[in-house]
Amino acid sequence: MGAVNLLFNVKFEFDTFAILWIWIVGMFSTTFFLTGVPGNFAALNKDNSYPNGLKVFTQYVLIPLATIYLAILLAYEAKILIQWNLPKGFVSYLILGYAVFGILSLLLVYPIREQEENKWLKSFARNFYLLLLPLLILLFVAVGTRVFEYGITEQRYFLIALALWLLFISIYFLLFKTQNIKVIPISLCLVTLITIYGPQGRFQCLKVRKGGH
Repeated sequence: MGAVNLLFNVKFEFDTFAILWIWIVGMFSTTFFLTGVPGNFAALNKDNSYPNGLKVFTQYVLIPLATIYLAILLAYEAKILIQWNLPKGFVSYLILGYAVFGILSLLLVYPIREQEENKWLKSFARNFYLLLLPLLILLFVAVGTRVFEYGITEQRYFLIALALWLLFISIYFLLFKTQNIKVIPISLCLVTLITIYGPQGRFQCLKVRKGGH
């Protein structure tokens, strides 16, 4: 709702957000938590199966949220192409939000992706990374426009680093049949180290940029 407000100027009033918050916190969250309370507490120590609550949360909360984000962002990208306007800078954070929801969903359901009833997860994963590519183009355009007009800042530096990392992850999972989810945390750790230390790190880059001015 906040994204629609910012990107399409559709005005949701404060009471709409308040009512939605009350339903989520007061009704949904409480009910969702209580459904996980077992009748036999001793059996919890012997149960090694995949948590059903986690599966439900991923399938019916995270994945739908990622889908809603995707629909909003693709509609906004279509609006930009039709009106031929530059994207708003805020859209970068929405794209990152979509990427976080999607990747987190895929990581959480990874142990059960091979089960017969969950074969659709492979199609979802492929479509997720495929549809992420046009959004990354939008992200690069949004950040690049601000960099060329106003210069590099710490936030823009990290946005560019994360965009490049997401591009790498998307290409990896789209092109390689043999996939390992360890690539996600390992590559993210490397990106973190690269952006902190060395001549390409944020401190050195920003220092050189300021010195050049």
